[in-house]
Amino acid sequence: MFKKPADLVSFVRKSYPEVTDQRIDESHWDLQCPVCKIVRGFQVIRKEVAGRWTQQYGGGNRFAEDFTAPKTYYFQCPVCQTFKVWIVYEPDLKRADGTYEKHYFRVTSIPGEGLEDIEELPAKPPELRTAYRQAIRAMDANAHIAAAAMFRRALQGCRPGNLANELREAVGKTYDGVTSATS
Repeated sequence: MFKKPADLVSFVRKSYPEVTDQRIDESHWDLQCPVCKIVRGFQVIRKEVAGRWTQQYGGGNRFAEDFTAPKTYYFQCPVCQTFKVWIVYEPDLKRADGTYEKHYFRVTSIPGEGLEDIEELPAKPPELRTAYRQAIRAMDANAHIAAAAMFRRALQGCRPGNLANELREAVGKTYDGVTSATS
């Protein structure tokens, strides 16, 4: 829970990638198409607000909205018709001149951004591609420590046991005056 709205904005800015530059206008965003393998202007076909509700008062209904809630964008590639869904925070951030400007931060993309399949990776060993794909997916899920571990595994050539052997080697050694734990 956040004590004040500024805490939420601070958390969003630190935790999620800013995608403001990818927004062309209200109806179009420059996105990487996982099928076409190119960045193009995806169309916004639907936008939903998570924090909407109806309140009854007096004899009628009143519409209310939580402006701090993330928005869900539904995109479609204009060429291959592939769909993509983003969950986005849209805080208004203060400029140096004192005015406010809307910024966009992507929480997640469904499906992922498609960056996990790159042709430059060798086909063998297959574990290399697996480790790299898992690292990218962990990054998309904002699990950065898990992503780092998987990238490290990919860089080490995915030979099973390497990391375990390195950890065993480190146990009991002293670094900067601190001895690592045993077991």
